[in-house]
Amino acid sequence: MRRSRSLAALVVLIAAAVLVWSGGTAGQSGLRTTTVLQTSTTAHGQLLQFPLFRNQFTGVLFELAPGGRVGRHRHPVPNVVYVIEGELTVEADGQPMRVYRAGQAFSEGDQWHDGINSGAVPMRAWVVFAGAEGQPVTVRP
Repeated sequence: MRRSRSLAALVVLIAAAVLVWSGGTAGQSGLRTTTVLQTSTTAHGQLLQFPLFRNQFTGVLFELAPGGRVGRHRHPVPNVVYVIEGELTVEADGQPMRVYRAGQAFSEGDQWHDGINSGAVPMRAWVVFAGAEGQPVTVRP
């Protein structure tokens, strides 16, 4: 019962967010929206699967110096990464290397990977994790 209430609450929250961001609220003026990413899979093709109870969003401003590395890790929950400045190179097991630049977004999943700033300027990104209370959003070996 609790699981179905949590799922219903999540659906209502998502529907409200879509309504607001799609311009469905009366009285808006000067608003412009741009869909940066809409996906049901990670950048490497894994299907997104959301927790079914005790849902929790975690937003992280992620900064990486030129030449810096995040280190090998994975995410057991879906996330969205939006690169604000610079560029981020992602190396994932068994996948081609991918480079994301300012203004681009992608989703990562439960696959071992590393992020590298191979650019000359600091990289900044906004990451939102859709996880569950008390559960990690990042796992390291």
